[in-house]
Amino acid sequence: PTYYSGVSTSRNLACHSLGLKLGLPAHRERYERFVHRTIRPSWSLRGSTTETTSMCFADGGSTLIVGRWNGTVAVYNQGREASNDDVFHIPSGKSISKIVTTRDSSLVAAIDHQEQCVLMQRSAMSTPPTLKVDGVRAVQFAVQVPLMVCTAKEEHALVYDLNRSEQLVKLSSEDPLLYNSLNEAAIDPTGNLLLSNGVLWDLRCSSNFIYRFDRLSEAFSSTFHPLGNSVLVDGNVWDLRTMTLSHSSPHLLNCIPQFGYSGRYIYCSRHDLDALSSTVEVLHADTLELFATHDLRQRPSSFVVEPAEERKACAIHRSDTAFRYAVVYELSLIHI
Repeated sequence: PTYYSGVSTSRNLACHSLGLKLGLPAHRERYERFVHRTIRPSWSLRGSTTETTSMCFADGGSTLIVGRWNGTVAVYNQGREASNDDVFHIPSGKSISKIVTTRDSSLVAAIDHQEQCVLMQRSAMSTPPTLKVDGVRAVQFAVQVPLMVCTAKEEHALVYDLNRSEQLVKLSSEDPLLYNSLNEAAIDPTGNLLLSNGVLWDLRCSSNFIYRFDRLSEAFSSTFHPLGNSVLVDGNVWDLRTMTLSHSSPHLLNCIPQFGYSGRYIYCSRHDLDALSSTVEVLHADTLELFATHDLRQRPSSFVVEPAEERKACAIHRSDTAFRYAVVYELSLIHI
């Protein structure tokens, strides 16, 4: 890996100086408003001979698992170069478009560009996968129960029992909007509720959906709010107790929000055509107010935040020769 030296934070220092000159109040109600996050590159895989096409964090951020264009999965520990023992092949041998792990990092799901998902045991990734699912473009794991939800063609949601490695239910919203590029089916931590394409189901009685939320655009994301009792649909926050619109935020439009395990912040990277915007916005989860804006200085094709400590992030960039490589960033807190 290529390591970086410190990066100038002159813009943040200017904000600090301005805050001191203005004599900003220090009482608790306004304290967090003047906490600034900075971002700087830590190390990258630019010197690697194999292109990186997807990535995710594991083991509390100490491990980076990357998917490559040649159909291999490489494991990097603390930035250490992956050895031959840390590189694994998926059965199809195709480029890996998405890779996801469970919260305890015991399972790894890899999706190739032919939309085949393979589920592997983290401790035995060299052995045949425990489950294969065709026609899948996104995967999410439940937190408290061994369930996996897959986003399939025509916006179907497939729910799998990980203990028995079999499909439990297939849900379809029967919506004329058959393809939503930003839609990824989401399951709540308890494994009881599922949200896909703006439609909410209860898996305990999944014959009919519970509610269909209003949508304002053709491409939108829908997921559960990290603080519970709410869902985020097309930039709007809906209260699940009353099924009413509580508030909205333009920062959530045209993006797939990401959350840390703490649920305090929402990370938004906007999609622009086939790539993401070069800026990443951080919102307060409770008020949806803008907390900080990070400029990566390059438009990444993918961006993820390490969810355990929220101290790291990773993005995939393209070099001048269109070679894709991963860059790990460090997130830091600076208090005025």
